[in-house]
Amino acid sequence: MAQSEEAQMLRDAKLLIFDEISMARYEIINIIDRCLRDIRQDERPFGNIVTILGGDIKQLLPIVSGGRAEQLQSLFYHCNEWHSFKHMKLNVNMRADPAELEFANWLEKVGRHSPEIRITHPRSMRTDLVQIPNECVVEDVVGAIYGDIDFKFPTFPQLLADRSIICLRNDVCTEINNKMLRRLPGDIVTVYSVDNVDSDNPKDVENFPMEFLNRIKYGGLPDHELMLEVGAPVILLRNIDARSGLVNGTRLIIKQVSQNAIIADIAFGVNKGKTVFIPKFDIKCRVDTHSVNLKRRQFPVKLSFAITVNKAQGQTLEKVGICLTTPVYAH
Repeated sequence: MAQSEEAQMLRDAKLLIFDEISMARYEIINIIDRCLRDIRQDERPFGNIVTILGGDIKQLLPIVSGGRAEQLQSLFYHCNEWHSFKHMKLNVNMRADPAELEFANWLEKVGRHSPEIRITHPRSMRTDLVQIPNECVVEDVVGAIYGDIDFKFPTFPQLLADRSIICLRNDVCTEINNKMLRRLPGDIVTVYSVDNVDSDNPKDVENFPMEFLNRIKYGGLPDHELMLEVGAPVILLRNIDARSGLVNGTRLIIKQVSQNAIIADIAFGVNKGKTVFIPKFDIKCRVDTHSVNLKRRQFPVKLSFAITVNKAQGQTLEKVGICLTTPVYAH
């Protein structure tokens, strides 16, 4: 690592920016700090690179096992060098459309959990609920986001890629994604993964039969049964090639799909329109809920008609719907 091209880039770097820092566990910040000190041979914090942590603490918290207390304990400001940072607060939303200032102010009140926007549920008598403005509520979110697209026109794939429905749970995303996939005019290609226990212990292999491994669904892990189709929008789940724009979160439009490869166009960003080749990968994951180290060989993608809140971070979309089947706020 110390002699690699990436290490030299870090030695030459003058500025390091972490966005959406509220999602990062403090252990990650500590690891980066130690790594930079080692690579740059400099024992000052972060190897003496000017480091900026940016984000809104009112947004997403880290994904950890446990509940609210465990999330708070894992926040970035518990890192070893937090005392070295100068704290600055940004008060003006530079990207807010002047015509949408009322909505932007309402979002700020949601973030602060202001009493004026809370309601009491008539049956449960909960007082920590937020009233969604009536003009933001629709009966059919799928129809509201995708209902105006004519799948007979050749431009429909880009229209699909510019939109998404944001959900709280992966199972809700799967339901919407499968529903939308059936609307496309082509044939569905179903690709099955090859799953194994990532262990040298024969007992571990015996304890987790193939059928059990196939049923595992986990955040950031492609499903065992992956249904795809030409024209469908997908999102990458792993970093493949940063120089080509293939990183975790990149949105793509499928041009061709087979059992062994996906050919797709990048849907957004500086590489928009670039045709790329995506093979299958061995994706390793520790599934804490089942205490198993899983190795799944599959395409590192998921359909993106609907994506989770976490996956939506950093995305730029033209049209967005939000599907709230369960409480969303972490106040």
